[in-house]
Amino acid sequence: MIEEMKIKDVISLLNIINPSKERKIIHNGEEVRIVILQRGWVVIGNFYQNGSDCWITNGYVIRQWGTERGLGELAIEGKKVNTKLDPIPLTKFHELTIVASILCDKSKWKDLC
Repeated sequence: MIEEMKIKDVISLLNIINPSKERKIIHNGEEVRIVILQRGWVVIGNFYQNGSDCWITNGYVIRQWGTERGLGELAIEGKKVNTKLDPIPLTKFHELTIVASILCDKSKWKDLC
């Protein structure tokens, strides 16, 4: 049953469980995050969340990590020489499409995000 549910079904179920229409800002862009989304998309930028709606501003798709120790290395140390970033406009996604997110050291990304 759960395997057959689509995101819209999960959202409908959540609205039944918690019918409150009150939305509140959970994150307001003060954090730079690497966000791993479904289907293999990996983005970085200023992370916002209002209810279940999420978005990235000043963002990039991380096309090539260019690291020896994975995404954590990028989060902690910033962009590497071999890192390939593709700029993206405002990018919106639902919170249920997030596979994982990594909080970055904002000072290491200040020139980009």
